Amino acid sequence: MRYLSPLSALALCLALSLGSCKYRLSYDKEGMQQLHKELTHKFGSDAWYSEITVLNPSEEETLIRVKTTDDPNSLRGKSWVKQAGSWIPLEDVVFQFSDSQPQSHLFQLGRQASLDTLAQLIKRSATTLRQQGIDSATVHFVSIQSAQMVKQEDKRILYNISFRNHADGQSYTFVYDLRGRLLMLNR
Repeated sequence: MRYLSPLSALALCLALSLGSCKYRLSYDKEGMQQLHKELTHKFGSDAWYSEITVLNPSEEETLIRVKTTDDPNSLRGKSWVKQAGSWIPLEDVVFQFSDSQPQSHLFQLGRQASLDTLAQLIKRSATTLRQQGIDSATVHFVSIQSAQMVKQEDKRILYNISFRNHADGQSYTFVYDLRGRLLMLNR
């Protein structure tokens, strides 16, 4: 189990204490385009990621967590969180991959992975739930992340979309491969 360094814990506490400055991102095409602009502005268009997670800890705010690097061959990067409109560095990251080049497991936006695709998959997942009569579920979190120990190329980077049904507390998590094929639905 990994623990945050004291400095990272302090930075996270600072981010959490800024709750009065609310920041909210929508889970539609426009929201994902806004996210793409923010990530490109902060990390550049050539940044490599192993994870981008968008989470709503409350109805009023959005938390974004990324693990990114400028040089995928270095196997080193940084974990960041954005909350209340501010980016805060958390900790240094060492990427560990089982059998291939780092670029096979990391992704660049608009190249190996797409926030537009994520928006389409969110919409498809919500439609699936509505077709099953689950109308009160809302998105709890979404992510694009690398699956570090997977050898199949189209399953090395996954789209995860989790909904929470407020009527009964049930969670539904959809997992898609890079081509948008549903790999798993956890209930």
